[in-house]
Amino acid sequence: MPRAYRPGASFTYRVTDLDTPEDWAGVARKHGLDPSRLIRFNFETDNPDEVNWYLRHYVGCDVATDDRQNWMFSSSANWRQWPACAG
Repeated sequence: MPRAYRPGASFTYRVTDLDTPEDWAGVARKHGLDPSRLIRFNFETDNPDEVNWYLRHYVGCDVATDDRQNWMFSSSANWRQWPACAG
């Protein structure tokens, strides 16, 4: 997937970690979607290793989960705009 990839029928969504860090489930819930559908929509894969690679290298996530197995959304990411599925 090219770095400039943006899914069709998407809109920009700014994730936050100010009060409560957002995760896939929370963003999906806000938009009435299944988290796995949202992940696949954004990255054209549901492979956790690939998704984490995109989060680290394309999105700029630099905060790991407590178990250090995944990257989390955070305001420290270089790219804080997130394309989310419109429906």
